[in-house]
Amino acid sequence: MKYFSKSKNSLAWLLVATWLLGVVIAFWWFELRWYQQVTFEYHDAVFDSRTMMPDVTIGAPIKPDAVAKVIHYFDPECPCTRFNTEHVLELMERYQASGVKFEVRVPNTAGLEKALQIFNAPVQIVEHAAAPVASPAALVLDRTGLVHYIGPYSPGAVCSTRSGDFVSVVLDDLLEGRPALQDVNLARGCFCSWPKKTYEYL
Repeated sequence: MKYFSKSKNSLAWLLVATWLLGVVIAFWWFELRWYQQVTFEYHDAVFDSRTMMPDVTIGAPIKPDAVAKVIHYFDPECPCTRFNTEHVLELMERYQASGVKFEVRVPNTAGLEKALQIFNAPVQIVEHAAAPVASPAALVLDRTGLVHYIGPYSPGAVCSTRSGDFVSVVLDDLLEGRPALQDVNLARGCFCSWPKKTYEYL
């Protein structure tokens, strides 16, 4: 009986030690993959639509049934994106019924596949010259193709709804006939430079 009791105690301690080891490994992985990268990417960025080489849809009139268009610049390899994606999905759900069209731009094929899984919107690969200086970012255009906003979705480090909502303010102004142009913005937050190399489907 004593031997059996010792075996049970040893097994229990082994399970506890295994669980603790798993917690330590998971915490280390999170720190290495996310926290360090997010800290590294926290910086200032100047968003200027005038420096962007237009892609085939920017600057062109949008569909007659649309009042505005939001282009979301999405790079799934950027650790800052994880804070922002839920915000973008909320905006899509809130404004699509009001006639706002959403499109997504990605830097490569891997981003295209990921975006198609997440967003119910057209997705297109764009090169570095046709994207903002950093992502995640939004470009808001009116029905004529005029840029009304370019920059982050909200103030603060992680571009979440908790700290504000720049894009909602711009869209509300457009919908209510009070447009304001913000085609240049200086922002500080969690950003990643748009990748310079893109990959098309073969």
